[in-house]
Amino acid sequence: MRWYMPGAFAAVIFTSSSMTGSTLAGAFINADKLLHMGLYAGMAAVVAMAMQRPARPLSWRMALLAAAAAIAYGALDEYHQAHVPGRVPSGSDILADTVGALLGAGWYLLASRKWPRISLILGN
Repeated sequence: MRWYMPGAFAAVIFTSSSMTGSTLAGAFINADKLLHMGLYAGMAAVVAMAMQRPARPLSWRMALLAAAAAIAYGALDEYHQAHVPGRVPSGSDILADTVGALLGAGWYLLASRKWPRISLILGN
């Protein structure tokens, strides 16, 4: 049950990446990188939450693993976009995904130290 949020994040990202370029044109003209950062910060945070042992602070190792999982999904997402008409993969998108994933995992690491029971939100 605790993996439903990471799965939902992955589904939202995959669905939005499957839209053609013309579908998204103008929707986020200057906010594209912020959108990437926000999505992958959220993705890393919910992956970290799913990985956390109940009522115990998240370890640095688990936080880095959560960030790595989100970054890997971001790279796969860019590969997927290469096969969607009107979309192109972008190294700057992967960089924004990476920054977001590291921020999200770092935030969750700190939050789990202040509120160790935060993982109970997902039913851990």
